Amino acid sequence: RGGHRGGAVQQRGAHHQQHSRAAVAKQVTTKKQLPGRHPCSCQARIHELVRNCLGCGKIVCTQEGSGPCFFCGTLVCTKEQREVLNRNSRQSKELYKQLTGEEMPEGGINQLSLASIASGMQAAVDFRNTLLKADQNSEARTRVNDLDADFANIDANPFLSKEERDAIIRRREELRLIRERGRRVMTLDIDLATRQTTERGQNLQETDAAYDPVIRQILDRSEERRKASDLEAEAANLTDARWRPVGFVPKYGGCGKGGGMTCEQQRALIQEDFEDVCVGRQSEQAIALDVERRGYSFAVPQPVATLIANGLVRYLRVAEDPMIVGPLFVCSTAAGVGEEEIRKAIQGYKLSADSAHLDFAPGSVLGRVYCSEVLTREEYDEEVSHYVQRSSSSPVWDDLPTGSPASAASSRFALHFTSAEPLLTTVPHIPPSEGTIYQLDPTLRQALQQVFAA
Repeated sequence: RGGHRGGAVQQRGAHHQQHSRAAVAKQVTTKKQLPGRHPCSCQARIHELVRNCLGCGKIVCTQEGSGPCFFCGTLVCTKEQREVLNRNSRQSKELYKQLTGEEMPEGGINQLSLASIASGMQAAVDFRNTLLKADQNSEARTRVNDLDADFANIDANPFLSKEERDAIIRRREELRLIRERGRRVMTLDIDLATRQTTERGQNLQETDAAYDPVIRQILDRSEERRKASDLEAEAANLTDARWRPVGFVPKYGGCGKGGGMTCEQQRALIQEDFEDVCVGRQSEQAIALDVERRGYSFAVPQPVATLIANGLVRYLRVAEDPMIVGPLFVCSTAAGVGEEEIRKAIQGYKLSADSAHLDFAPGSVLGRVYCSEVLTREEYDEEVSHYVQRSSSSPVWDDLPTGSPASAASSRFALHFTSAEPLLTTVPHIPPSEGTIYQLDPTLRQALQQVFAA
């Protein structure tokens, strides 16, 4: 037991002695510093920090000391020394000469001089010229030297003749022989003044096929022929008034053994087309919901407004395409209408409805209609003749009502209303203009939407 206790005491003594030696070595290393200024890479972990260089960011320790940075030459000093230098006094000049070995410039270290401005301006101009030169030679900077691609382009280029291909191959072989001959030749530059000898290396760019002017001239001629062919194809497309992409050959498939598509493939194609139509219909529904939410309305004079609100008139001519689909509120202008005008309008539009129960109130919201599409005159004539089975009672284009009597001659479009919801009681409202589509007041819009939703 005593021997064990003695061994433990000796072990603790040995550990204590090692820690003491490490502490002493660290203290000696920390305090060890060569006299004068010497480069040091301790990053201020062994010596104390002076300051970071404002030019390059180098961490300067006390071993390097205050003075010009060993990396970029910027003056580095402590905070106290910087305050003295900024005073621009006699003591500042002495400290500046002590740190740099030079005289302080007139006006202090923070004042700009004509020499510094001129040097900075010259450096900026040189940098600008470098950027302009690089921009002018951008094609050479962005060139990708891919020999395999070059060979493939030569073989597959339809605008190269057989003679041009042979000339490119012969030129490549000449460049290869010149490059191999240059590797066996050593060129030395001897400077008699300095008695120095320099070996001149081979300029590989002179024998590079990508930069060779002979090959480049042949390829440029083929590129010009390709551009001319594209221009001719575009001109043919313009004269034919049909778009024909260059290099595109349409394929027509059929069902059965003789066709290029099987029945399953055709059914899959039809299903894709049907999905596209469904997506288009969903987008139209989204547009209609947005139109309903915004509460768009249009104003027309009486008695046309009441006839549209009650579904007796399905078309309205307008001057411009509003590009709108969805529910629209029908409003009447402030001008009143007499019984004779109502009777003439019903006869002119070839209507057989009784006007006794209709409300022709001026300056009111009369109802809501759903605008399903906007038609041109040609589309209207085609729709009426082919789909409505036009008869003598069907209205022609000139007989359709217009949003404004003044714009009857310039009305080139027609709004098609498929459904109508008249109000049982009209709501007084003076529209801002006649024959235009606008948004109702938010309060009035919300009240009308609640009425139609009930």
